[in-house]
Amino acid sequence: MKNDEFGSVDENKSLDFRLSKIKETLKFRGTLEERYNNWLNKINNNYFKFEDFDNADWTLYMKAAAEHKYKVIHEILPQAGLSVG
Repeated sequence: MKNDEFGSVDENKSLDFRLSKIKETLKFRGTLEERYNNWLNKINNNYFKFEDFDNADWTLYMKAAAEHKYKVIHEILPQAGLSVG
């Protein structure tokens, strides 16, 4: 995959790296709470080397789409006398 701003990345190598890290994390032994906390710590420390999802363009788009859907279903349509499931 090529991006003029950030260069290129070997998707397979990146995927293999992430899968090995995910498998390693899933092998963690402990109580449910310890496993959950281990998983959260790995995510918070960007252990899997994912992009910044909170600021990614697609995430912002999906948040905006969800807000729009909510307002249409719960505010606009009811004002027009329409009720959607």
